[in-house]
Amino acid sequence: MKHPRPSFAEEKLLRAQGYSLIAGIDEVGRGALMGPVMAAAVILPETLKGRWKSKVNDSKQLTPKEREYLFDFIRDTAISIASGLLLMNR
Repeated sequence: MKHPRPSFAEEKLLRAQGYSLIAGIDEVGRGALMGPVMAAAVILPETLKGRWKSKVNDSKQLTPKEREYLFDFIRDTAISIASGLLLMNR
C-alpha cells in the first residue's frame, strides 16, 4: 500500500479554525510488539524562510546525510521540540 505524500492540508484547516501552534510528528522504530520506538514533535513558525523547508516532510524519505543537514535548521528555527523513546518490557 502506497502512503500519501505529506502535505500541509491539515495544518491549513487547523489554522482556519484559529489554531496557531501546530506540531508535526514523526516516529521511527519497530513498534510495541517488535521493539523500541523513537518519536519527535516539532512546532515550526507558520512562515519559514529558506530552501531547506521543502525537504522537511518525512524523515524516512531522507538520507542520513540530509537528516543531519536539516537538524541544525530545525533546532535553530523551532518554537518547540520534544522527543521520546518508548521501550516495551515483556
